[in-house]
Amino acid sequence: MKKQLAMALLVLTACSAHAQFFGDSRSRQDDAYKQYLACVKKYAESSAGQNALPSDIASAALSACDDHYQRMLLPTYELFGYTQWANDVLTETRQKARDYAIQAVLEARRIR
Repeated sequence: MKKQLAMALLVLTACSAHAQFFGDSRSRQDDAYKQYLACVKKYAESSAGQNALPSDIASAALSACDDHYQRMLLPTYELFGYTQWANDVLTETRQKARDYAIQAVLEARRIR
């Protein structure tokens, strides 16, 4: 009985450590995602006055904020494993950021 109890405690400890690691990765991924979108929006809004297509400004915003995107890679791969699913999430994030930048440019131009 003591042996089974010790094994159960060991398994619970391992599961707890894994859950903590997962939670930390999720938190870091969320923070990096928010910082990435904030950077993209700030760049797009500040560049809205240029005489350029919104899609060109969005591309420039994604390039300018690539360091924030890079900070998102490791936590995303830790969450989803090094799988196609992680790649799909990152691709979708890039597309959402691009759409977000275009929307920010159009809104900034409408306000001006």
